[in-house]
Amino acid sequence: MSRLITKQETIEQSNRAYGRWGELWHENARRNSAIKQQNPSIASTKKGKKLILCAFGGSLQENLIDIKNNKLHHEYDIMVVDKALHTVLKHGIVPEFVYVADAQISFEKYGEINPSIIPRVNLVSCIVANYKWSEYWAKNGGKIHYTLNKDAIRTHHVYGKYIKDQQHYIIPAASNVANSAYVFATLVLGYSEILFAGFDYSFKLNGAYYGDQDSDGAPRDTNYDLPKKHMYNHITVVDINNDLVQASNNMYFSARWLIDFVNTLEQEGKNITINITGHGILRIPNLARLKKGVA
Repeated sequence: MSRLITKQETIEQSNRAYGRWGELWHENARRNSAIKQQNPSIASTKKGKKLILCAFGGSLQENLIDIKNNKLHHEYDIMVVDKALHTVLKHGIVPEFVYVADAQISFEKYGEINPSIIPRVNLVSCIVANYKWSEYWAKNGGKIHYTLNKDAIRTHHVYGKYIKDQQHYIIPAASNVANSAYVFATLVLGYSEILFAGFDYSFKLNGAYYGDQDSDGAPRDTNYDLPKKHMYNHITVVDINNDLVQASNNMYFSARWLIDFVNTLEQEGKNITINITGHGILRIPNLARLKKGVA
């Protein structure tokens, strides 16, 4: 099977990210590394176990209803990306892991949860991610596990100096937080089976952009304060249900990147990954729909 992403595309993506976030990454890395925790290694602790990984696509709430209806949250561990934490908690599910990767991801909007829950949720944070998450977890007795991205332009040498004396996990850089969480879940934790929920990588023409919306809504870009559905409507494509959907360039790149990565792990027999989202453009070999739940 040929790769969907070329080496040159990966280099260009890395250069764009470094050009935009490089200076803020330094500040976040400095603040994160000031939090000294020495937790036991969690590498390979989940071999033979199963995980549901929750991204923040528009299908997330529908998926969570079906997960609870089928009681899968009792059978599988749960990991969520940063923006999905509040939504998953509102559905009565406490995840074992929350993964934070972005430099500007709002702690106040997505991370500030009841302090009593913090000790139950492991924070996995990229060293260059918003430091406010780590500070809150440390303050409230939570465990923090840091990752360092090894990207196509080798910035791990730049930011690794901040964390060289602390335990951390070096992982291949991915194109967004959900992809990074999957890399961590497979290559570090070693889960043998993973279900994808909320992995749309697109949005319906008249549907939700994010997984916390009951209707269309209008989330806005952090830097430009413009509606994301208008600003990021770059591509119109056909999804796995043969419906027309829209996507940003980064969504489309990230979906292709993840398809390549899933296919590589599958060929190597590392694990089985199933997309239960039911919508979107992530065409991996294993697609499934859960028995429908009732809200």
